Amino acid sequence: MKVAFVGLGSMGAPQARLIARGGYELAVCDAAPAAGDAFRGIARVARSPADAAQGAQIACVCVRDDRQVEEVVLGAAGLVESLAPGALVLIHSTIEIETLHRLQVPLKARGINLVDAPVSRTRPTDDAAFVFTMMGGEPDDVDRARAVVGTFSTDVDHMGPLGAGMAAKIANN
Repeated sequence: MKVAFVGLGSMGAPQARLIARGGYELAVCDAAPAAGDAFRGIARVARSPADAAQGAQIACVCVRDDRQVEEVVLGAAGLVESLAPGALVLIHSTIEIETLHRLQVPLKARGINLVDAPVSRTRPTDDAAFVFTMMGGEPDDVDRARAVVGTFSTDVDHMGPLGAGMAAKIANN
């Protein structure tokens, strides 16, 4: 399965490395081109989110805030430009629930599904599963995401409909 991962910061880079170790065909992208250097040889380093999403069935987003999430997903070179109908977008960033619902409308119009999958660090390691992932979304979409999310998660829980994972993460914070 092809997976795109956007956002190679302190949480995203270890998540992406574990996805690659899980045997997935991975393409990565970050706003800071140097962040991709550590992925040469283990993933395709893409020029933009749209480039990373070429042929991906699942696209993961782990960036700083709502504005960046919206740009990565819906921007001119965003994931939506390349993802095919049936693809799944996972939002690992901690953002407002309203932002998820705003994103869902244009994605759904293109046949792309959305799951909120924010993470909370559980172990002080980047070499093994190190986060708890709280997911919100349709049960079939959450089930489809589990294998990828399981590569970097100590635990994965489906909290309910879209936004429920984010609500649990916000309460956890």
